[in-house]
Amino acid sequence: MKTGIYISRKLEKLIPKKFIRESVQVIENPLGTWSANIFYVSRKKCWILTNSVSFYTVILQDISTAAIKNINEIFTHTLFHQLQTDEIAIDIQEVQNLFGEVDLFTTNNDRRTIGVQNSLSINFDDWKYEFGDFSNWPFRDLNRRINGIPYKQIGWKKPKEKMKEILGK
Repeated sequence: MKTGIYISRKLEKLIPKKFIRESVQVIENPLGTWSANIFYVSRKKCWILTNSVSFYTVILQDISTAAIKNINEIFTHTLFHQLQTDEIAIDIQEVQNLFGEVDLFTTNNDRRTIGVQNSLSINFDDWKYEFGDFSNWPFRDLNRRINGIPYKQIGWKKPKEKMKEILGK
């Protein structure tokens, strides 16, 4: 199984070209694709990844250029821990099997998912004032809050409810 992550143009400028594939034909994962963007906290790069089907969001914190070669493990483990935080019972092996290998692609301009990410970016600015330095940010808790916002596009469900439904939990 493969999972496609479509990166924003802003993020694309920061990733070495050898890690990015041209989005010609992607083997579609039943859980959908993900869109990734970047934001900064205390000059540290953080990625926000949003699922195209459920709008479930995962924040990858302090991702350096050197860490990109391990993006598969970083994404899988962060997603697993976020699912646990959102009380979706799943084991790490099941997450690895469902999401498989991660491929980074140039943007697919998924307007719905990008719109969700843009609406969330307002929160990041507020949280910068509330929490200050990077070391003070409770990323899992903030991510839990994000996944608790209902969206009209998914029938006024919360992303964590929709992801739970998709995973059959």
